[in-house]
Amino acid sequence: MSKEVTKSLKEADVTREKLIEAIKIHKSTQETSQKETDSVSDNMKTIAYELIEKMESKIPSYVKLYSDLYKKYLEIMKSFANVYCSNQKQFLTNMEVNEDTLDAIDVCLKYAKQFALYQMEINENIFKTYFGYRFTMLDFYNNMINGSIFDFA
Repeated sequence: MSKEVTKSLKEADVTREKLIEAIKIHKSTQETSQKETDSVSDNMKTIAYELIEKMESKIPSYVKLYSDLYKKYLEIMKSFANVYCSNQKQFLTNMEVNEDTLDAIDVCLKYAKQFALYQMEINENIFKTYFGYRFTMLDFYNNMINGSIFDFA
């Protein structure tokens, strides 16, 4: 073989070796990068789960606090009703209101009570419907997240 052909083959071997080494380095870098990405993703997932579990553990406390607050409002309303009824009785006695007027007041109070009970039922149904819609939307959103729309792979 001629010296030029031998030199050309040696250069080709060197170039091939450099190319193989470059590919190995690239694969190694890519694997390291993938491991780092996986590590960061795992850490983010772990942190998110820890935060969610902490928030979930607070739910009973929040519900109890809200319930206690609501009970306090109801206690105040009962106290107000007792004081108001006592004063009203004294007021009506001092005015010497006749029996027909007292009956008319009683009919109005019963009507007001029925109206308030009806409003409570309507409000309960509104809340049930509202939360039903919210749960449906959250289920839809969850299905969208778990579906292929956010699949970046």
